[in-house]
Amino acid sequence: MQQNQNWMTGVVVFLTSLGFFTIGLGSQEIIGFESRFYLFLLEMWRHGGGFFPTAYGQAYPDYPASAIWLMYVLAKTVGVVNKWVAVYPSAIAASMTVAVTYAIGVLRDKRVGILASGFLCLTLAFVSEARTISLDMYPTLMTALCFYVMYSATIFRCYLRLYWLPLLWIVGFVFRGPLGFVIPVSVVFVFYLFEKDWKKLFVLTTSALVILIACCSALLYFAYLTGGESFMQEVIRMQFSGRMQANQTPPFYFYFVESIGAYALTYPLVLFCVFYFRKKIYFRSICDEVIRLDAYYSHWFKYPRRQKNSLYFTHCASVSFIMRRGIFIS
Repeated sequence: MQQNQNWMTGVVVFLTSLGFFTIGLGSQEIIGFESRFYLFLLEMWRHGGGFFPTAYGQAYPDYPASAIWLMYVLAKTVGVVNKWVAVYPSAIAASMTVAVTYAIGVLRDKRVGILASGFLCLTLAFVSEARTISLDMYPTLMTALCFYVMYSATIFRCYLRLYWLPLLWIVGFVFRGPLGFVIPVSVVFVFYLFEKDWKKLFVLTTSALVILIACCSALLYFAYLTGGESFMQEVIRMQFSGRMQANQTPPFYFYFVESIGAYALTYPLVLFCVFYFRKKIYFRSICDEVIRLDAYYSHWFKYPRRQKNSLYFTHCASVSFIMRRGIFIS
């Protein structure tokens, strides 16, 4: 009975979030960075699609076409191309992320799940991205699902759930390329490193490496089919080597500082959470299960570069634990 109630609450959380992220979009203009993806959609609408999106008839090497295909199928279904159609698929991914965040909290307490999902919807950058065309929402969802799979498998000792992880990594790659693969894998790595479960860490890391090589090989093969050797080299530059150049990334402290405003209200409160519970988080002998879950989240601060929204949603649950303990009184 309790499981059915939690499931229904999760559905309500998803539908409420989806309505919040999509209301009024049909009458808005396409502006800024999202105009690139809208152009990809228009090109596919007029000329058909392939493995990579096109801009003015030329294949674009920086993204797979998977997300554009979702927009295209929805546009064909409703018979029109506008901002609502373009945003709706990534808004669904954002809403599912909110629902999965609720599900993670419910593993310990229903109030934790509600507060966690609520804080996620009060995070400025996340809401802004959820209401625009954002490919980052797909690896964000895969990251959330990876954590849910690992944490629930640990709680219920049902380790067969871990077989879902490779599928989630592949889906992340399909929508965002290597970046969409590395982000959820890094969370899996940190989880089992923190757990000191060396066997699972070795097996999953080795599996991730093999799958990544296979996915990259397939990506480059499709790039070769699309535009030959020259286009394949462009894909390597844009999606592999270009992302690893030192001059392409801000200093290590940039996202820690920039996030205080961009990810308010959640991020500043999480900083306080980590500081307040620092002893309980880092000394396992006095670490209860709720603070232990906090610890998983706090360790993800070690991976802020180039990840944008894809990890920050998880810290919302940390704030909910503080709320649960009555530190913040509304």
